[in-house]
Amino acid sequence: MALTKVRGAGVDFDGQDVVLDADGDTKIAAGTDDIITVSTAGTERVRVLAGGGLDLSAGNLVLDNGYGIEFTATANSSGTVTHEILDDYEIGTYQPTVDQGISGVSYSAQVGAYTKIGRVVYFLQHIDVASNSSRTGSQLQLGGLPFTSLNTSNVWGSAWWVYTGGGYNLDTTHITWAIQGGTTRIIAYKNSGSVFTGSDISDANAGFHLAGFYYV
Repeated sequence: MALTKVRGAGVDFDGQDVVLDADGDTKIAAGTDDIITVSTAGTERVRVLAGGGLDLSAGNLVLDNGYGIEFTATANSSGTVTHEILDDYEIGTYQPTVDQGISGVSYSAQVGAYTKIGRVVYFLQHIDVASNSSRTGSQLQLGGLPFTSLNTSNVWGSAWWVYTGGGYNLDTTHITWAIQGGTTRIIAYKNSGSVFTGSDISDANAGFHLAGFYYV
């Protein structure tokens, strides 16, 4: 049985609607069978579906810091589960740098983009060196990643070439890129395991076009 309009305690019951303000544009409604809608300023914002689903038709789901979407109801892996809450998602840009191995660097391009999902950061970056003073015997290191990587032994992130710009003889010296734990740096190794230095670069003005991921 539908209620006729009743006013009291700041709430109007108007047929199938619960009107929550004086001008009638903020309300909870059940006009469709087994579906509840919530509207503010005359626009439907949330719909609770008959099967239990939640439809946000206008607006975002905003969570306080430290909270997220919990997946404890799903089946777990055969490993040790330590966390089942998705508590962060972020998209942004950053400015990558050459921190070591090449000195006196000036740039023609420094572009970095990332997506962070939970504890994993995925990135794509592009550095073009316009000029430099010298190539040194220090390990080649690139800096400027958007988040400090997880500082755990033997659990480092990784990066790989997207394009080399012709400055490296990869036929004779394969370069492996690792995200150094507890830092915002990408460091270079030879395939043999020894460090790849600035002196190993054939053209220090070539580009560093990399993609990769790491944990925080």
